[in-house]
Amino acid sequence: MLNEENIVDNLLNGVKHPISWRYIIHLIANVESDEVRSKLADQIKKKLSILGRNGFVSYVEKLSKKNYDGPAIYRDFTEENYIEQRSILIEKIGLRILGSQTDFSVTAAAQTDHFYFWNAIQSYKRDYQLNKRSKFYIQRACLYICLDEWTKAYNLALKSKDPELISVISFSFGDFAQVINNTNSLLKIIRQRKTKIASIFELLYIITLSILCSYEFLPDEDTLLDNLFLFLQEQNLHSAKSAIKNFKDHKFLFAINWVNSLENLTSLSIYMCFSFQNVQEAVIANVIIHFCYPYKSISLSKISSILNLEEVQIEEILQNLCLENKLSCKIDYVEKTLEKIPNMKIHYNRRKVLRRSKMCLIKFQELLWILNIQRSEAKSNTNQGGLDFIVAESQTI
Repeated sequence: MLNEENIVDNLLNGVKHPISWRYIIHLIANVESDEVRSKLADQIKKKLSILGRNGFVSYVEKLSKKNYDGPAIYRDFTEENYIEQRSILIEKIGLRILGSQTDFSVTAAAQTDHFYFWNAIQSYKRDYQLNKRSKFYIQRACLYICLDEWTKAYNLALKSKDPELISVISFSFGDFAQVINNTNSLLKIIRQRKTKIASIFELLYIITLSILCSYEFLPDEDTLLDNLFLFLQEQNLHSAKSAIKNFKDHKFLFAINWVNSLENLTSLSIYMCFSFQNVQEAVIANVIIHFCYPYKSISLSKISSILNLEEVQIEEILQNLCLENKLSCKIDYVEKTLEKIPNMKIHYNRRKVLRRSKMCLIKFQELLWILNIQRSEAKSNTNQGGLDFIVAESQTI
């Protein structure tokens, strides 16, 4: 089991500014260890002092105290307004004096580096209005996360079509199916080690939990899970791999207990902390779906005793699953049993065929990606061979 310091290091590994700033603020507010909190606070205060952001330094000092009860996000509205007024003035006179439009994307990048996140958003918007180039969806989404405006960040993430950004925010909103849809793209990003706003460690946990929440496990071969297992093995996340395998083998209590054991870890993640309760509920619902499927009829008391859950809780979950068409069943409230509707098997077989077709397409895309890499390497080797030949010829001359 990882200690708190190791969890913090794993969560921050590879996370780039400005998200790293938002992450450190969250960790300072939530870690239990005074030593870890002081280390994080000193790290960020040093950078802020160099930039002359004394207001931010004071905020971090207050936040690092356990009795802090102020705002979660620091903003100096007077300074923000002053900088924005200057930008408006530059926009008006820039063309007249310089003879060309000002590149406000450069201004936005500098403002981001100096922790003026709201001003950076305005500069990105202004640059698009003037120059009609990029709309900077990813940059603006990250800045909105830093301001804790998650809905705006999510809308921009969807427009950006960036799988990493979409997946982590979708997970925080409890949209686990969105993460599963992006899993192959996420694994490709992990393979290339090109994560930007979440560590590889955290992305693999997000994928694993999403699969336990809403994945439809089938008894036949599953390419997506096989690929995921390789990455979990590589990162030494053996318990996560075991949780999925046990779920697939209908050892459901192991999966439920493993998820419940992650409360401390998820509380330190800015993406997992908001949705952990939803994760626990969704995993139990998915367990009930897979547990009940083989039975034509089963009593609620039997489900309760085997899954170690309250009968009232099971009845409520079953009602929701039937209403959402995730289970083709009906509840007999007199006998307290769950009865399967006859067409459930037909729906299952149709989904099975669709899943197999999708797996074939995923495998084809993966092979195509490997082929492109091999072609690129072969071309690189050919060019290098030609260069060596030219060098040899020149030396001979």
